[in-house]
Amino acid sequence: MFSLTFLPVAAEWVLALAAGALYFTAWKHTPEENVRLMKRLVMVGVAVFFALALLGTFFQYTVWKGDPLSQNLLPPHQPIGYFAKYAGVHFWLAPLLSSILSVAFYGFLTLLKKKNERFFEEGEMELGALTVFLAGWPRAVVFLPIVFLAVLALSGIKMALRKDAYTTLGFPFLIGLVISLAYGFTILQSLDLEFLAVIPGLR
Repeated sequence: MFSLTFLPVAAEWVLALAAGALYFTAWKHTPEENVRLMKRLVMVGVAVFFALALLGTFFQYTVWKGDPLSQNLLPPHQPIGYFAKYAGVHFWLAPLLSSILSVAFYGFLTLLKKKNERFFEEGEMELGALTVFLAGWPRAVVFLPIVFLAVLALSGIKMALRKDAYTTLGFPFLIGLVISLAYGFTILQSLDLEFLAVIPGLR
């Protein structure tokens, strides 16, 4: 089951690097292309993690089926609902909750953009949805404050340099994602918030 431990971590970092590459090469594309490319990356990210959930479900069923003891947890000894509940909690709940967080965050960013468009370049709302999806639960608890602090820090630096103090959210999203992926659980433990990691999923 090593691959099921390694693959989600690798996928997170590959998608994070892809998001960074798109963000830092946005000048090569039109605003419409930036939005389209970032939306595609979001869809790829969601597809990857639900595919991993499906793969984990298949492997778990195969392992149980091949073990004389755990065979008793599968049909015809137990209703398929028992395995479905186990797989749902261990493999599907994490990406599902990440998707809900992503949609909710995208809705918040949409409202924020309507109020003040200066916070965003084209494609940055989609970047925000992707980064919070990759951060997932419970690392989103770390991700959001870091994004806020990054915005304040970058704005302060710009003011000190006597440049435009307005800071769009794309770069802070990436900063928040990298820190969350690298140190999210460590930060939660240091704050005695590790109890939030109640979902034993792939992530």
